[in-house]
Amino acid sequence: MKNGGKNGPQAFAEEVARWLEGLKRADETSVVPRLFIPGLLTRLGYDEERVIQDQSGWRAYLEPGGTPCFLVEERTTGEELTRRMRRLGVPRGMLIDGQELRVYEVDGGPPSAVLHISFRELLEGRRESLGGLRALHGRLARARIQAVRRWVEDLTRTKEGKPHAPDGKTWPEEARVPVVPARGEGFLQRFTEDVKKVLGALKEDALVQLWTRLEELKTAEKRQKSVREEFTGVRDRLLKELEPHLFEASMAELKRALQAPWEEGATAWRGRADRLRGYLPRDKTSSGRVEVVLERLEGLALLYEEGRHRLEEDHGEAVRTKEAFTRWKARHGFLLVEQQAPEEFAAQTAYVLFVRLLLVRIAEDKGLLPRMLTGGGAARWFLEVEPYYLGGARAFLSLVFGRAEREVYAHFFAEGTFDWYRSSRPLALELLWKLAHYDFRDVDQDIIGHLYAHYATEEHRHHTGMYYTPPEVVDHILDRVGFHGKEVATATLLDPACGSGTFLVRAARRVLEAFREQDERTALKALTTNLVGLDVDPFACYLAEINLLIQVMDLLGKEAGLVRFRVYNTDTLVARFPSAAFLDGDLWPEEKVKLTPEAFDFVVGNPPTCGRTLRG
Repeated sequence: MKNGGKNGPQAFAEEVARWLEGLKRADETSVVPRLFIPGLLTRLGYDEERVIQDQSGWRAYLEPGGTPCFLVEERTTGEELTRRMRRLGVPRGMLIDGQELRVYEVDGGPPSAVLHISFRELLEGRRESLGGLRALHGRLARARIQAVRRWVEDLTRTKEGKPHAPDGKTWPEEARVPVVPARGEGFLQRFTEDVKKVLGALKEDALVQLWTRLEELKTAEKRQKSVREEFTGVRDRLLKELEPHLFEASMAELKRALQAPWEEGATAWRGRADRLRGYLPRDKTSSGRVEVVLERLEGLALLYEEGRHRLEEDHGEAVRTKEAFTRWKARHGFLLVEQQAPEEFAAQTAYVLFVRLLLVRIAEDKGLLPRMLTGGGAARWFLEVEPYYLGGARAFLSLVFGRAEREVYAHFFAEGTFDWYRSSRPLALELLWKLAHYDFRDVDQDIIGHLYAHYATEEHRHHTGMYYTPPEVVDHILDRVGFHGKEVATATLLDPACGSGTFLVRAARRVLEAFREQDERTALKALTTNLVGLDVDPFACYLAEINLLIQVMDLLGKEAGLVRFRVYNTDTLVARFPSAAFLDGDLWPEEKVKLTPEAFDFVVGNPPTCGRTLRG
C-alpha cells in the first residue's frame, strides 16, 4: 500500500500485519527495526522525500523542508525520546525496538506513551494490536495530519480567508463550511451518521491508550511486587515466631504497628524498627536476631515507599489512569463482566469528550458562552497561541471546559473520572469540524440518548438492559396518562428507570410549554423540583442530566441560575431503609423517592426487560 497513506485505518492495519509476517525474525516474536521503520513510514504516507534519517533516528515531514511531524527512534528510552522532542519542538515521537512500538506525545503535561503495540501480539493476530495499528494511522498518517490542517482552516477562517472576528459576529454567516439548523425531520438520523464513525474511532483510540497505560504500570510495578512479597513473607514469619510469647492484646497492637505501607491506615516507616523494640519480649530483643528482622522490614518498607514515589514521578499518567479505571469499576463494574470493563470504560470516556464538545457548541450557538470552538475563539487559539506552545489540543480543551464548568453546569465538567484520556488531535479536530456544520440554537431533541443508543454496542445494551425508547412512544404514553396541558406546570413525575432521560426530556418540553408566558426562574424551579429520574447505571444518569440541561439552556442567564436536576444513581428495587420515617430531611433524597412513589402525580417509564443474570 504505497499510496501516500490515503487508505483507511482498517486497510492500513491489515496491510502492516501481512507485511510484518515477512519481516519477523526466526523467533517469530520480533522484527528488525531498521527494516521495519522505513516501510512503516512509507505506509503512513511519508516517502523518501519526506523522511530524513540521521544518527539519532528518523524525522517525518508533511512536506520537504518544513518542520517535522514526528520523530522515530530505536535503541533509546522513552525519557530520551521525549527530551529530544521537547528540544526540537516536535509534539509526537515513535519508539521502536525489536519487540514493541510506542508512541509518545508532549502536550503541555508530562511525556506519556499514548499507544503501545506488541509485535508478538500482532503476529499472533491479537485484536488489541490491530486496534493499535488503526489508532496509529489515526494519529500519525500523513493524510490525517493534512486533513487536520484543512479542518483548522475551516474552523478559524472566513470564506475570504481572513481570521474570524474575535467577537463571534462572523460565525456562522461567513463560515467556510455549510452550517445547517440542528432541528427538523431527519436531523437526528443525519447527525448520528455524521459523527458515529468518528466516535467509534475515538473509542478505539481511548481503549488502546487505556491498555498502553495499564501495561506501562504493570511493567513498572514488577519491582514493587517483589518488594511487597518479601515484606509480607518476613513479617508473617516474625509474627508467627512471636505469637507464643505475647499476650493477645500485645499481639494485636504489634500487628497494627507492622502494617505494610500499602495497607489502609499505614503510617510512615522511617525509624519504626527502633520504636517497635518496646513491643517485644526481653529475651527476644536481647538476642539481636529479631532486631535484624525489624531493620529488614523497615528497609523493605522504605524501598517500597521510595519506589512508589518514583513510580508517581516517572509514570504519573499511568498511575492516574489506573486510579480512574478502578474508581469507575467500583461504580459501574457490577453491570458488566470483568472482560467487558475496559471497552465500556473507553466507550464512555470517548462519549463524555464528545458530549462536552457538543454542550459547549450548543452554549456557543445559544449565546451562553463566547465563541471558543468555532469562529474567533478557535482562530485566536490555533493561529496565535498553538504555533508557539506545545500544549496542543489538550490544553485548548482544558481551557474551554474550565470556562464551561464555571458558567454552564459545573457538575458535568467537574467530573474527573474520564479526564485521564489524551485525545487524538486528528480525531478531536475532526469531531469539532463535524459539529461546526450545525447551528444548535434551536436544538431541543433527545440528541444525547439517541446517539448513544446507536453508539453503544448491542452486547452492552443486552447486559445493562439499556434500550432507547423512541420519542413517539414516549409521547403516546405521556398522552395516555394525562401528562399534558397547563396542569403539568405543577405536576410531579417520576421515571424509576430513566436511562438517558427520554421520558424526562419529553416531559420537560411539556412543562416548558406550560410556562411559556411565565418567569424563567419559575420554569427552572419546576423542572429541577418536579421531574425525578432514577437509574442503576451511573453513566445513564450522567446522560440524562445533560439531556435535561440542553432543554433549559435558553432559560439560563446570569439572573436565572441552575441547581442540579433530580436524577439519582440508585437501584430502584433496593431500599436502604425500611420506611421513610427513618430519613431525616434531604440526606437521602433518592431513598425517599423509592419509599414514597405515591407522592408523585405520575410514574412513567420503560424499565429494562433484560440484563446480566445476577449470581447468588
